[in-house]
Amino acid sequence: MVQQLDALGISYTFLDVADHLGTKMNAIWWNAHNGLIPFRYAKGAKMENVMIMDDDCLFVENFNQKLTALWSQMPQDWDWVSFGEIYGNKVEIVPGIVKADYSWGGQAVLVKNTVFDRCLENITGETWADEEFNIKIKKFINFYAFSPYLITQRSDFSDLKNEYVRNDHFS
Repeated sequence: MVQQLDALGISYTFLDVADHLGTKMNAIWWNAHNGLIPFRYAKGAKMENVMIMDDDCLFVENFNQKLTALWSQMPQDWDWVSFGEIYGNKVEIVPGIVKADYSWGGQAVLVKNTVFDRCLENITGETWADEEFNIKIKKFINFYAFSPYLITQRSDFSDLKNEYVRNDHFS
């Protein structure tokens, strides 16, 4: 991913996250805790927007051209934009952009600062971060996604499933 970001001329900051292994907290709690780290950082840095990406993201070919073409059609009222997820209750806004009220697999999202506090105040670690974002956040904001995806994830070993999992199926 670093090579892809550098090639696109995108500046970035890596934020440390923690694994549940060796702690008293379970994987669900750590998933939510790690999901909030970028929001805390962005709020403290007084960022207008933050793009949050997992470290195993893969950009589609011609990412810049595709993003440029689609972004000009993104509704101005966006609060949260997914670059590649599985989502439901979707309505096509224009070819390549859908509006939805829930999703899973937020490996690459762009979020406005108007949503930071809502996330920090409502995500508790009761269940997986994606589920909490669905129940407590996305239903109440303008959530859009690129479809087909512009960023996916490489397949990797899951310590939760204890097996290699495919992550390149988001659409």
